[in-house]
Amino acid sequence: MTKPTLNIYRCGSFQRTVQDDLPPLKTALKLLSGKNIRRIDRFTQLALIGALTCNDGKALSNRTGLFLSSSRCSLENTMGLLDELCREQRFPSPFKFVNTVGNAANFHVSQQLNLKANSLYLAKSQFALES
Repeated sequence: MTKPTLNIYRCGSFQRTVQDDLPPLKTALKLLSGKNIRRIDRFTQLALIGALTCNDGKALSNRTGLFLSSSRCSLENTMGLLDELCREQRFPSPFKFVNTVGNAANFHVSQQLNLKANSLYLAKSQFALES
C-alpha cells in the first residue's frame, strides 16, 4: 500500500523586527492583485501578498489545495474582539468576529487564486509548516 504524499509547490517565510509603525499594505496588495480588496485585516493582507507573490502570475489548477500555517494568528483582531467583549461588554462587529479565525485568510486567498479544493489553516507557535 502506497502512503499518500503531500507535494509542497511553494513555501515562503517572512520575519522582520519592527521598530516603528507597521508599513501600510494596501498599495502592495493592489499592485499584486489588481483589485482593491476591502474589509480584511492585516493578517489576511499578509497572507494574500505571500500567496500572490508565490504564485508568480501563473494560474493554478482550481483543484489545488491550500494549506496556510503561521506561528501567530490574527492577534490584533483577537485582542480587539476580546476587548469589546470583556472591557466594553458589547458585541463585536461581524467584520471583527469573522477575521478572528484563520480561515478568513484561506477564504480570501482561495477566492483570489480561484481555488475550489480543500483548504486548511494551522496556527502553531513552533514548527507550523511541519505540523
